[in-house]
Amino acid sequence: MFIELAPVDPRSLMQGDYMALNYRLGDTLRSQLDGADRLTQPQVLARIDARGVAQLERLLDPDTATATPLPADALRIALSPKNGRWVVVSDAWFFREGDGVRWQAARYGEFRIAPDGRALLVGLVGAELKPISPAGTAPPPPAAIPAPAPPASGG
Repeated sequence: MFIELAPVDPRSLMQGDYMALNYRLGDTLRSQLDGADRLTQPQVLARIDARGVAQLERLLDPDTATATPLPADALRIALSPKNGRWVVVSDAWFFREGDGVRWQAARYGEFRIAPDGRALLVGLVGAELKPISPAGTAPPPPAAIPAPAPPASGG
């Protein structure tokens, strides 16, 4: 499942290179979150399209969020407060120093969502929903088949 990003690319001398992540939230959801309690983890209704992209639509009622059945094309996703805004699990994606150009193509975060709404950010993908791989992580070439050992000489 993917959520559209609004990324920026700051650098941190203490933490190394990373991309700050900002998620696209609908206007209705953004206005609902303005009054949300920052000491909670509100859950939102996310509609999933045919490509697997989620649109975060609205807050779910905290008293009934887990008991209310969702439509087949929807998930519940927990949000967390971070630095004055609401994020899905994380507001940063860390990468190896000097590898920032590769990650500038990120347009979506790829997530795994647990049944209770907890999210895990597992990667970033480009506009075509193709994974962006860190430098040096290409699959290794097939191993060469070793030549047969010469016959042992007896003597």
